[in-house]
Amino acid sequence: MGENIIVAGRCLSAEHEALASARVTAQCFEYGHAAAVAAVKSIDDGIAFRNIPGEAVRDIMRNQGSAL
Repeated sequence: MGENIIVAGRCLSAEHEALASARVTAQCFEYGHAAAVAAVKSIDDGIAFRNIPGEAVRDIMRNQGSAL
């Protein structure tokens, strides 16, 4: 149950003054990018998310221009 589900996001609790600066965090974009790369790799290779090596996702992301 719950197999092959991927969620990208970030939990944050802050006062409204601190929240204004937290919204510009670029790593949030990369979380979504990593989830999308993993989803495409899962579909293309016919494998579950749990079997995708993190290195493979990072390599694809770097080739697509991510500064990891």
